[in-house]
Amino acid sequence: MPIQNLRFRWAAMNPPPSDSSSGDETEYLGSEALDAALADRFPYVVEMPNWGNFSPDDRIALVQNQAFVLTPAVKQSVQALVNMTQQRLAQVKGAYGEMMNEYVHLISKVLPEVKIQLSGRRAVMLNEAIFAVHAARWTLEGKFNIDESAWIALKNTISDRARGITIDEGKLQLAHRKIFESLRLERADPRRLLCQETDPINRIFLALEIDSLPGYELSAYTADALASCGLGARHLLAAAIADHAAIARVNPAIAEQLAILVGELEIGCEIDGNFEAWGPKYKAYTQIVQTIGSRVADAPSTIGLNNLLLKLWKQSQCADEKVVVDIADSYMSMHERLQNRRAA
Repeated sequence: MPIQNLRFRWAAMNPPPSDSSSGDETEYLGSEALDAALADRFPYVVEMPNWGNFSPDDRIALVQNQAFVLTPAVKQSVQALVNMTQQRLAQVKGAYGEMMNEYVHLISKVLPEVKIQLSGRRAVMLNEAIFAVHAARWTLEGKFNIDESAWIALKNTISDRARGITIDEGKLQLAHRKIFESLRLERADPRRLLCQETDPINRIFLALEIDSLPGYELSAYTADALASCGLGARHLLAAAIADHAAIARVNPAIAEQLAILVGELEIGCEIDGNFEAWGPKYKAYTQIVQTIGSRVADAPSTIGLNNLLLKLWKQSQCADEKVVVDIADSYMSMHERLQNRRAA
């Protein structure tokens, strides 16, 4: 049904149970998560603070429950602010339009890393919201930092909260900052490519080739890549990273982590045969013997896998046959990926 004079719309709802909810008494049992298509009809999805997060002054004001009087002077003041913001909106779009178009494009590519999917409709809304928020902050606060305006718009336009999906705001803000750092670089700066690469493993190999990349950034990309892999693959990846000369720039903590992972591949260990026959440890050891026996004995990849499985078995990280198989599969998958990379 067309509503000819509708200019603004809003809706309020109790927060739906989240995907990480524990079923405690603070949840609203009658509140249901919104359908994704419905949630995408609202440009802003703003989460109100609960009572525990109110400041003392806000609590007192709420308890007093004093009615707000909308005088003619207040109406005129609000209208003047709205008019000023509308005028500045065109200026903001002219100044930052190209930059924010690229920002929305890049952030939509990296959001899946923090388990957020941006629809085309939501991307358009985000772009418009950034301009509107910046124009409003300019009018109300005299603030001109577009990156902060983009952050405010981003965290308040994602509709996942209304759908009961928990948002990791720390990871979201980190992704936002990385994008803005790349936007401030010159067009020809190779570091811009890092923010467009969503695969952590591809990204670390790209980072290793960029001589201008600071050590702290290289350390962060290394940590991300290692964390994205399971046992086995992580060890082989660490060895491949450690072979690169650029790794001398990483911080001591990352260097130590790489050394430990590589050591578990390259250094053998003695096995204590004193374990319960037919127990889980025995079965895991038998699976290791079968796994290694099915491969070329003197191949470097087999030697590394043998050292790793026995080391993890001795540390009780190979608890049963399935864990052994999973680690071996992870290892060989990374081995194949690295081989293909070298051959490319």
